[in-house]
Amino acid sequence: MKAGPTLQFSRVLIPIDFSAESTRALKTAANLGLEGGRNLLLVHVVGPIYDLRDYGYGPVQRRRPDQGMMRHARQRLQALGRRHLGPKRQWRCVVRSGTAPRQILKAAEEFRADLLIMPTRGLSHAPATEVGSTAERVVRHAPCPVLVVPKRTSRKG
Repeated sequence: MKAGPTLQFSRVLIPIDFSAESTRALKTAANLGLEGGRNLLLVHVVGPIYDLRDYGYGPVQRRRPDQGMMRHARQRLQALGRRHLGPKRQWRCVVRSGTAPRQILKAAEEFRADLLIMPTRGLSHAPATEVGSTAERVVRHAPCPVLVVPKRTSRKG
């Protein structure tokens, strides 16, 4: 039996929301044999701070990045990367402000990702007006293949 072509992924993006499920996605990436010249990008998205003001012309909503949360998230992301990826792999981390699906997709395009690895469910901070999970929206619009890591369930039998 002749073996088919193997897939080569050199730029892998892993969205991290610090849930157990996103940590499983990171461990999955670490166990896929993505060593050597492979680049891994860990991305965390922090929701912006919304200010509603009225300057006499009606309410105006402004968004601004939450710099304190972004700094804290960057430290946590670096610690998570060191713990699960270590110094033997090429990896870096990015913290962005905005809505998770939009920022993940934007990072995937800018990073020129070959593969995204993400959980089916994590911690969602999406506004109530947005319907559907982050994973679903990313899968629909991703510029590359997406490996969705399911939530761990107990298997019987």
